[in-house]
Amino acid sequence: MAIYWRCYLPAERIKLYANEIKPRLQRLKREALKIEPKLVVRINTIGATLSKFKDELLDKKQFLIEFINEFYYDIQTYLYDIKPRLNLSQEEITKFLKEKNLSVTEWYWYSEILPMWFSLQDPKFSNWIEKLLLEQYTGNDQALISALTQKINAKSDGSASHRYILDLSMATDLLG
Repeated sequence: MAIYWRCYLPAERIKLYANEIKPRLQRLKREALKIEPKLVVRINTIGATLSKFKDELLDKKQFLIEFINEFYYDIQTYLYDIKPRLNLSQEEITKFLKEKNLSVTEWYWYSEILPMWFSLQDPKFSNWIEKLLLEQYTGNDQALISALTQKINAKSDGSASHRYILDLSMATDLLG
């Protein structure tokens, strides 16, 4: 199981299949219209890509389904758990992080990096979505990245996170 399945918010993350993800993304899109309109563009792009293919075909594409799951859960977490807390004091944010067992690195991912990604133009986006669809993304360094992430997280003062968006769009594999 990939590192990103280790979950903080909501309490459980289960693997979703294409027929489950498509309507859930539509619900998040409606919520994003009210809270974070720039995010709607990303959701629409991913939704349009998914709609071109039958669910059974999408489900067979391991890395695509993992990315879509990661995207869905990250957006859900951002909209419902992180965005409402962005204007809290540092003390309240620290309390929230402790309550949810959320690392500083993950807070940084959700509060800074992820919103920056959906707010800015991503010139690589269509290319790497295509690579995921064509199964040209192999994730051949996934075991190494997972091992590094676990090693860093095992340290009392360590914190690291791996996301597909980091790997495919931001030319890095690890946020630490």
